[in-house]
Amino acid sequence: MSLTESQLKIFHKALKIEKDRVEQFLDIYENNTIDSSTNYDLYDLMDEKYEVKCKDILKKLYRDECNVKQLIHKLKEENVSFKKNNDEDLLDDAEVMSEDLFGIDHLAFAWTEKMIKEADKEEKALNKSKKLRTWEHSYKSAVQKGVPIQELDESIKSHIARYLREYKGSLKKKRTRAKQRGKAKAKDNKKKEKKNKKRSTRK
Repeated sequence: MSLTESQLKIFHKALKIEKDRVEQFLDIYENNTIDSSTNYDLYDLMDEKYEVKCKDILKKLYRDECNVKQLIHKLKEENVSFKKNNDEDLLDDAEVMSEDLFGIDHLAFAWTEKMIKEADKEEKALNKSKKLRTWEHSYKSAVQKGVPIQELDESIKSHIARYLREYKGSLKKKRTRAKQRGKAKAKDNKKKEKKNKKRSTRK
C-alpha cells in the first residue's frame, strides 16, 4: 500500500535530516574541497537530538496506520532515485569513505532505515505500556468500587509492575548509551578523518 500525500510529506521531512547531509558530503568529496577545516554535517547525526527528532517524525506515520515494511520500501525507492541522479563512480568512492568516517553507509540512507526500525520498536513498547497502565487503572478502580472481580495472581501483578519499571529504565539506558556512543564515535572518526585527509593530499 502506497503512502498518502500527507504521509509522504512527513516521510520526506524525516528523510531530509540525513539526505541533506549526504548531499553536502558528496559535494565536498566531488569538488575535492577537503582540508583541515572541513566539517561534515553528517557528524550531526551522532548527536542524540537528531535521532529523537527523526524518530518523533516517523512515529506520526505509525500512528497514522503506516508500518515498517511500507516505510522501508519507500526508503529504498527514494535511495534508488537519489543514486540515479549522481555519478556511479563518485557514489562508490564516497560510500567507502562514508563507512570509514561514520561507521555507517549514509549513501544508502542506512541511518534513516535504522531510525525507522527504532521508532517502530519504541512506538510498540509505548503502546503496550499505555495498555497495561490503562488496564491496571481500570482494575484498581473496579476493586475500589466493590465490583465483584477475580483477584489477580501475585505473579501477574509482579509481571505488570516489572514490565513498566523495565520500560522506563530502558528509555533512560538508551539515552545514556546514545550519548556515550556519540562521544566515542566522534573521537574515533576525527582520527579517521585526519587519515583520509592525508590520503587525499597525497593524491
